[in-house]
Amino acid sequence: MPDPNQHQCQPQQSGWTAARRAQAQAEARSGFERDRQAAQATEAQRRHPSAAYQAQYQQWAESRSNEIRQHNAGIAERATGLRNGDPERSPDLVHGLTKEL
Repeated sequence: MPDPNQHQCQPQQSGWTAARRAQAQAEARSGFERDRQAAQATEAQRRHPSAAYQAQYQQWAESRSNEIRQHNAGIAERATGLRNGDPERSPDLVHGLTKEL
C-alpha cells in the first residue's frame, strides 16, 4: 500500500500562499488515492488466481478424502470378516494366492 507520508506537499522556501498550499495538498491527496486504488487493484488480481487454485485444491482434497475413507472402510470390513471367519466379508486369501502362482 502507498505511504500517505510520501504524498504530502512540501512547502517551498519562498513561502506559499494559502491557495497554493491548498492546491498542493489536493494534488498530494489525489496522487495518494490514485496509488492506493492501483495497489488495491493489483492485490485483487493477485488474490484471484490464488482463490481459484484454493477452491480447485479443496475440491480435489475432498474427493481424495472420500476415496481414502471408502478404501479404509473396505479394509475394516475385510479385517472384521477375517477376525470373525466370515467367508462373505473376507476374501479367499488362499485361493487368491494360489491363483497368482
